[in-house]
Amino acid sequence: MKRVITAFKEHKEFKRKKHWDANILRFQTEIVTPPHYADTVEIIVNHGAVGDIHIGGKHCKVTDHLAYYIPPNAVHSIEYQKSDGYVSVLKINHLTLKQYLDLESVLEGCGHSFESLPYYIDDPDVVGSIERTYFESESIFTVLTSTLGFFKWLTELGESQPETFAAHRSDDIRRIIEWSEQNFTDSPTLEEAAAVFGYNKNYFCQKFKAETGVTYVSYLNCLRINYACAQLKKGLSVTEVCYSCGFENPSYFIKLFRTMVGITPRKYAAGGE
Repeated sequence: MKRVITAFKEHKEFKRKKHWDANILRFQTEIVTPPHYADTVEIIVNHGAVGDIHIGGKHCKVTDHLAYYIPPNAVHSIEYQKSDGYVSVLKINHLTLKQYLDLESVLEGCGHSFESLPYYIDDPDVVGSIERTYFESESIFTVLTSTLGFFKWLTELGESQPETFAAHRSDDIRRIIEWSEQNFTDSPTLEEAAAVFGYNKNYFCQKFKAETGVTYVSYLNCLRINYACAQLKKGLSVTEVCYSCGFENPSYFIKLFRTMVGITPRKYAAGGE
């Protein structure tokens, strides 16, 4: 069974008095994270994982670089293939960290911003240091030192390699994501969605695909199937779930569900693999 993650506006609960977090994500099955964004800083450290990543309108293979820096509010999506590899996901709550270290002000003082920094990292020493710190340390002093050193290195990389792409925040894409999450059950057409944001259909489709790496229709289907999974777990029938998700044809819904999740809706509802 495939795992479809659809966090969209992602919210991470940090432990009390702890402004950083580290987790490991493994890939015993394919994992898809459709376009989403978060208030926090995220660093993804690759350990043999395979797939594609889109950050702020930029795309590359997960295998191309050692790690990826994702600034706050940058729309990103990742498609991980099944493999024996894993990634470490490091998160920094820079908003609550301000009482100790205002990263945003530090960057501004150096002529940078979260969005201006390079989004990929290929220095194993720098990445390994912050990764070990976030997993192993409970000391705010150690974490602050490591975090500041990491961002110092990123600013120096950006200055020495101006051609290095930086991710960017697209407020339009964020608004599209928010609107879509609220309206996907109404089955909006491409024309209707585009009109909401003052675009024609062709430009809307091109912009969304360029910024996120997926088509808008694929994104809507991810929203619907994610919602379908939740409704099936509540005990609703397959037909009821089909219509509640905005699908008009149960046969198409079942086929799409099986393609995206790996099993039929009925088997999923029964807890099957």
